[in-house]
Amino acid sequence: MKFYIFIFLSIFLLSNCQEKNTTIKENQYTSITEKLDFKPAFKIQKFKNYQLLTVYIKERKDSILYAFVPKNIKIDNQQLPTQRIIRTPVKKIVVFSHTHLACIDKLNQSQSIVGVTEGNFLKDSKWEKLIQDKKIIDIGTSDASAKEKIVALQPEVVITSNTSDIDQLKTLQKLNIQTILNNDWLETHPLGRAEWVKIFGLLFETEKEVNTIFDNIKNEYNQIKKIAQKKIKNISVLTDIPFKGTWYLAGGKSYMAQFIADAGGDFIAKDNDNTASVPTSIENVYTKSKNAAIWLNVGQAKTLKEIITIDQRLGNFSAYQNKKIYNYNADYWLTSIINPQEVLADMLAIFHPELLKDRKMKYYKQLN
Repeated sequence: MKFYIFIFLSIFLLSNCQEKNTTIKENQYTSITEKLDFKPAFKIQKFKNYQLLTVYIKERKDSILYAFVPKNIKIDNQQLPTQRIIRTPVKKIVVFSHTHLACIDKLNQSQSIVGVTEGNFLKDSKWEKLIQDKKIIDIGTSDASAKEKIVALQPEVVITSNTSDIDQLKTLQKLNIQTILNNDWLETHPLGRAEWVKIFGLLFETEKEVNTIFDNIKNEYNQIKKIAQKKIKNISVLTDIPFKGTWYLAGGKSYMAQFIADAGGDFIAKDNDNTASVPTSIENVYTKSKNAAIWLNVGQAKTLKEIITIDQRLGNFSAYQNKKIYNYNADYWLTSIINPQEVLADMLAIFHPELLKDRKMKYYKQLN
């Protein structure tokens, strides 16, 4: 009899310990943090039944946390470390930035887009047709009036690039519509900006595909950068154009400065430590840059004549006199974020044409 009591107690104690261990595993299993190549302002952590996305804000001093949970997984929301919960794969999405259209399209998920802000500014036949056919709704500007239109569309997710939109649209969370912050535009490396495509991989459960896409972009970019290192001379580069008397020059630590350096250019403002544009007087820019060999990114100007209508003094720059001014096209603002290797190739062909002789430029055009 004692023997049977001993067996019973042993089984009871063993099963009790196993139940406690199972609970520990369910609640305290170790996460895997995905390695991000260019340290963009987000972090992805993979758990057993969900993934966490941390988006850093305020110079990485604060953050917003999101949980991505597959729709076929049953989970107690209260056990998650955030109530910003997105069920995946997402089927209906609204975007507040046109650059996000290109990222979603790159993943062949454009059918998920139900709304976009300022659709009237889209100059791309594909998106214009989708808006015209009401397959994508133009919700206008991203202000308070957009909220009603978003609710009517019943998306699962809204993607924005502005922290103020997060506060403005927080009431949508009660309707299970989450607003995700995408700060790709704050990155200081072109590949860092492109790496934000990985958050769309979380949304659509296409992580393997998105990692392959990014790796291909990175490899192509680095191959072009390697070609640029074969340059035989330095080419000085000026960017931007005055607006109402002030020249907003790209920062020396901006992604544009990185593009120029990687393409073998010598950016005239490379020594300043700013990541954002720097307001500068025309006189100051002229003193430092009048002999720059190449001039890029001249706003809305499409001809040399339009340059000097802004300010006659701009005609005194060497790049103007030698007709070495290049501007980007409308597609640049839509798709270049996911094609940094194409931007780099264009710049290399401009700075050092002997290194990329057969290049047919995708984004840049020489002004005449």
